[in-house]
Amino acid sequence: MDLTENDRKILELLSKDSRASYTDLSKELGISDVAVKKRIDKLLSEGVIKNFTINIDYEKLGKPVYGIVLLKIIPKELERVKAFLEKTEEIISKKRVLGEYDFIIEIAAESITKLKEFIEEKLGNVKGVIETNTLILVE
Repeated sequence: MDLTENDRKILELLSKDSRASYTDLSKELGISDVAVKKRIDKLLSEGVIKNFTINIDYEKLGKPVYGIVLLKIIPKELERVKAFLEKTEEIISKKRVLGEYDFIIEIAAESITKLKEFIEEKLGNVKGVIETNTLILVE
């Protein structure tokens, strides 16, 4: 899909605030809110916009420890590990990657101890996980 200048601007504005109204966007762009709606509908139907998300402050939910875990997986166990990752509530997000590791997952936990327990007791016991490397975000 070829993006217009308005499409690019809509994407930029929505990436900063996905709750922006058509009216707010139209004022920013200098076009009608109907035109904004049509452009957003087109971006959605073409798959340019996959979904609208929120940015959660997990610290305010009692989970101030935020970790990124890199996973190495035995290739033939990929589907098993993927199924585990999809159903595990501690995992905020997961991405399949190419390179030294196979997945990058993000976890929010109540404490370092809880994060360690999750990695050692849950993740470490999943058949197919052969290595984890954990990074704890401090800022």
